[in-house]
Amino acid sequence: MTKQGSAGLCICLRDCVSYRYRVELSIGNLMALPNLVQNPYAGIQFNKSTSILHFFHNSVLVKQKQETVMSLISLASNLGGVFGLCLGCSVMSVLEIFYYLHSAIRNKIQDHFQRLRARKNRVDFIHEEWVNKNKSRESYKNFHRNRFHKQPIVSNRKQRPIII
Repeated sequence: MTKQGSAGLCICLRDCVSYRYRVELSIGNLMALPNLVQNPYAGIQFNKSTSILHFFHNSVLVKQKQETVMSLISLASNLGGVFGLCLGCSVMSVLEIFYYLHSAIRNKIQDHFQRLRARKNRVDFIHEEWVNKNKSRESYKNFHRNRFHKQPIVSNRKQRPIII
C-alpha cells in the first residue's frame, strides 16, 4: 500500500511487487443504519461498539512491480563494450599495459643491482689482480736480482769463475 497523499510512489525495495487499492474513510453513526432508505445491514444487531467494514468499490487494483533494469555488472559490461567499440581498447589491453610497465620497471631495478654487484666484484677482482701482479713483479725482480748479482762460485782449481 502507498502512503496517503503520495499517489504513484512505491515504497518497496528493489525487485518487489506492490499492490495499490483505492481507500476511502467514512465515519458515521451506526445507530442511524436502520433509518437508511436502502439498508444493506437490515437484520444485523449492532451494539454500541466500533465496527470496521472493508469493501472494494471496484475490482480494479494497481499492481506496481519494481525491477532492476541494469545491475552494476551489466553497467560495467556495457561500458566496456562501448569503450572497446569506440576507443579500440579493452580491459585486457589496459591490464597488459600495466603488466608491461611493471615488468620494465622490475627489469631496470634488477639490472641496476646486477651492475652494482658486478662493479663490486670487478673492483675486488682488479684488486686481487693488482696484488698478484705486484707479487709476481717482486718475485721476478728478486729472481733476476739473485741471478745476476750473485757472487761467482770459485772452485779449488784455478779456473775462471762460473756465473750461474
